[in-house]
Amino acid sequence: MVNIIPIDEAQVDMIIARDIVSSQGQVLAKRGTVLDEQLWMHLQFYGIDQIAVEPEDVPSAPILLDILDNSENTKESVVSGVRKKAIFKDFKQAYVNEVNNLKSSLSDFIKRREPMEKEALLKDTKELFAQVHDTSDIMMMLYNMRQIDDVTYAHSVNVSLVCRVIGTWLQYPEEDLDTLTLCGLLHDVGKSEIPMEIIKKPGPLTDDEFTVIQNHPVYGHKILKEQKVDKRVKLSALQHHERCNGRGYPYGLTIEELDSFSLIVAIADVYDAMTANRCYRDGLCPFDVIASMEDMGEGFHPYFLKVFLQNTASAYLGADAELTTGDTGRVHEINPDNVAYPKIQLENGDIIDLSENKNIFIEKIF
Repeated sequence: MVNIIPIDEAQVDMIIARDIVSSQGQVLAKRGTVLDEQLWMHLQFYGIDQIAVEPEDVPSAPILLDILDNSENTKESVVSGVRKKAIFKDFKQAYVNEVNNLKSSLSDFIKRREPMEKEALLKDTKELFAQVHDTSDIMMMLYNMRQIDDVTYAHSVNVSLVCRVIGTWLQYPEEDLDTLTLCGLLHDVGKSEIPMEIIKKPGPLTDDEFTVIQNHPVYGHKILKEQKVDKRVKLSALQHHERCNGRGYPYGLTIEELDSFSLIVAIADVYDAMTANRCYRDGLCPFDVIASMEDMGEGFHPYFLKVFLQNTASAYLGADAELTTGDTGRVHEINPDNVAYPKIQLENGDIIDLSENKNIFIEKIF
């Protein structure tokens, strides 16, 4: 006899007693699989609301997510500390719902080409953003949501939230924040016209496949062209792969020809793509991404990039870090002129300035 329990009551290390199958017939987990947090998130993403587990694994109380305010443990890393905040459980559930709602809404819109309900699209994202009062916490929460490997819908939600964070840092008014959020949600709508075997290919694209995918900005602009949405939303779909130095696509435009919201979406898009897990690789450490984006600096709007990198790096103050030397420590201070290389306080109390030791890198943060 097996026990059926709500997914919210599941615990890490439970053994799944029956195959779990999505509404589309995809096997999400086989009988005998041991539940971990990544699989739990995956099941939530696909709308699974209950699972069968072995009888001895029925919990007396849910423990998958510890509900503990980080203020009770000031020595804890800010990264793991965010996961223990009570608000994170609500954020997780709302995030999964938002991804599913976006997938459903965009699928209906693309298939039927009906007028877009932009307020409905914005509603979930704005509510998700409003749950968290600190923009640094939002960046931390997104970093902790990397278990979902969805190259279109989760990515679009992430980009919309990061865009809204950037707009907040830039002190944009509410109306512009809403438009910028919608730019993020819809920037990749043109990928609906790209063959799924290319979108979900587990590895690097061939030259021919990359040529195909380079068309998605044009497709996105075409899809949105007749919709009653702000022109900046349409331009972001078209221009988010353009670069200020003219080395982007599809048209090789330069900074003078690009819309400012498109330039913000470009930053959010690259950051999320590089930090996200993919089926063929793990996401990069945020400080690796910051360093890479600094190297690509002339491709991005200089002021927008500076604001983004400085604030993003500062969000990881207090995070535990493992260095390429094998040492572990904590992000102690951000160097304002070299944000990719912070000062790290090692476990023995010594402080190492990575800006003066650029042969040493942060391997991961946790």
